[in-house]
Amino acid sequence: MVKLPKLRYQARLNPIFFLIFIFSVIYASAYFGSPSFWWSCYFVYFLTFFFGVGMGLHRLVAHEAAKIPKIIFYPSVFLGSLANVGTPINWYLGHNLHHKFADKPEDPILPTLKGLNHLLGAYGDGDQKELTKILLLGAHSPILHDRFLHSLNDYFYYYLLGTYLFLGFSCGVSFLLIFVIGSLAALVATSFLTYWSHCPGLGLKRTVLPNNSVNMPGLFWLFFGEEIHNNHHAKPKSPTNSVVWWEVDPIGFFILLVKRRRGHE
Repeated sequence: MVKLPKLRYQARLNPIFFLIFIFSVIYASAYFGSPSFWWSCYFVYFLTFFFGVGMGLHRLVAHEAAKIPKIIFYPSVFLGSLANVGTPINWYLGHNLHHKFADKPEDPILPTLKGLNHLLGAYGDGDQKELTKILLLGAHSPILHDRFLHSLNDYFYYYLLGTYLFLGFSCGVSFLLIFVIGSLAALVATSFLTYWSHCPGLGLKRTVLPNNSVNMPGLFWLFFGEEIHNNHHAKPKSPTNSVVWWEVDPIGFFILLVKRRRGHE
């Protein structure tokens, strides 16, 4: 059996995918500009950001906030990874460093880049001692031992190209275009969420923390609960960011709805 060479996610390729997103939007504006087309793009964006980035990669992988059935978990992290924001293994390591060093020079997500870090594929190397600590603390974590997650990490571009080819040949160019625009819009949104959610002038603080994280309730339509970011930094392992009734967090609500109960894991 021929073993495929590994093609791991490379953040430095993100500018190429950002350009693909821009040209796809321009092309679609010229040839597929109906309102239904753009609503379809927004729906794909919603699925990618809500289930993939916000729920799958962020809360369930990086913070292990809950366990949910794999039949939901695997498609979620797969969809989130297709946004080119990193694979589950990338998130488990890098995002935990972000929380430890948020808004400090050691922060690997580099929020000082004013929302361009994901689009430019610019991340810090991370403190190797701290990475070792995270690996040791997570030695028994199912995330670091999951074969599918490691496969997605090691063969990322095969999965990505395979998805694009499958959608293009089976569903047509217009559907592929909708998927590319919607999924890569999640890359753009994740990049600006990183910056906006750490700008004191753009939001409110519920809890005083040693970082600049803020809540931005006006951006719910873009981030579906992830914009309640100060709450998240106060309790990063909580499945939900909501503290009071008017802080609507549908991602957290969905996790609580489907998470496994003790005795059924």
